[in-house]
Amino acid sequence: MSVALPSELDFSLPASLPDNKSYEIRTQPTNGATFSAQGSVIQLSLPLLQRSFYESSTMYLTGRLTTTVAVPASGSTNVCYCNPAGIYGAFSRLTVRSANGNTLDDIQNPGQVANLLLKAGLTASERVTCANTMLLNERTDASNLGMSFNIASAPGQVTTLDFAMPMIGLLNMTKYLPAYGTELIIELTLNSASNFAPLALGVNNSVTGISFSNLELVSQVLEFSPSAFAMIQQQYSEKIVLKSETYSFGSTTIAGATVGVVDVPFNIRVNSLKRLFLICSPSTVLEGVGYGSVNPNANSISFISNGFTYPQRPVQCQRPAEVYAQFQKAFGGLYSADKSGQIQLAGWRRASTAYVTDVYSAFNTNPTNVLTAPNSWYFVLDLEALSNHKDTMYNGINTTGSSANYIRIDIGTALASTPHTVSYFSCHDVLLNMDLVNGIVSTVA
Repeated sequence: MSVALPSELDFSLPASLPDNKSYEIRTQPTNGATFSAQGSVIQLSLPLLQRSFYESSTMYLTGRLTTTVAVPASGSTNVCYCNPAGIYGAFSRLTVRSANGNTLDDIQNPGQVANLLLKAGLTASERVTCANTMLLNERTDASNLGMSFNIASAPGQVTTLDFAMPMIGLLNMTKYLPAYGTELIIELTLNSASNFAPLALGVNNSVTGISFSNLELVSQVLEFSPSAFAMIQQQYSEKIVLKSETYSFGSTTIAGATVGVVDVPFNIRVNSLKRLFLICSPSTVLEGVGYGSVNPNANSISFISNGFTYPQRPVQCQRPAEVYAQFQKAFGGLYSADKSGQIQLAGWRRASTAYVTDVYSAFNTNPTNVLTAPNSWYFVLDLEALSNHKDTMYNGINTTGSSANYIRIDIGTALASTPHTVSYFSCHDVLLNMDLVNGIVSTVA
């Protein structure tokens, strides 16, 4: 049997970092100062820097969002609500390109996937403090909505909202991003005002417009001296490959009153599919399509790829605890308080109709109790071979070799008589290849 001393008895001194300096860089949009039209694109640059690295895990976009509301603030009578992902829902697309035009990352509907990541990653109390940055729920209720605004005499919650939005996708990696390979371009496409703020109380009230100003992309930079940088070049003189993860999107519509087995085509082709997210939104869901989500009256749900079924025994959706255990497992939170999440009982027990006696209630369409009766049932499936090595190994499912990839939903009781949008996301590995000789950057997913 081998023996070892505990860390408390290890008195060796830590190694020192080679000669360097650390500083913060702020860049403004390259194509304007104010952005308000739906579909307009905000372009920001991560400039080329010598002997330097971006600390990508601390990168964020900050600025001011000014809203136009149909009915002026009057106490809390005409309150409006951000979508549950807050500022992320203000954008319909997040794209990263290299200087030569190569698309490195392209996330459609980033607000919808950010909502799921935040649902798993933050507790209800943690969401309260993140109203300061991401415009998340500042209240202590169980709702599936973000920050409330258009409230008279409420600093920060009238119509001018300041935010700081961390990056998701490719740029949110644990490794430092080389800044000396090539310039990178980040593009954010503006969403509709109704997607950003799906619910407004009061007669004839709505958010009719959003406008961005004072935008800055902020990142910490680590710059090495020439002699220290030479140590890195000796090891990585021609090429650096970074592993990260990102998300791809697809959707379909299931007609109202559908019953029986429905196979939803999964049109995403990747080498390492790690997690699958499914959102089922009736057209009249209060929180907005893609955010409010319900159990599609499913007996079971499974993923089928290349003739294999995952899991081998489909997830039994009549049992909400089983589905939530799968949700936690996919994020590594089944035995970890770090990913305990914030979805409460009332939100998770929502289905298209009152499905399974005393187990699921029909989804809520009544704005008067939206804060206490949310619609927040989501399906997430862990598809990695090794659940505890999510950040270190490349061990997801390969969906590139077959066109027969689909999500099978066994609907046991007829859906409500309204169309249901089924949105799905892949969370998959991506390799960022940086050719340091020719300045060419590309990705392999």
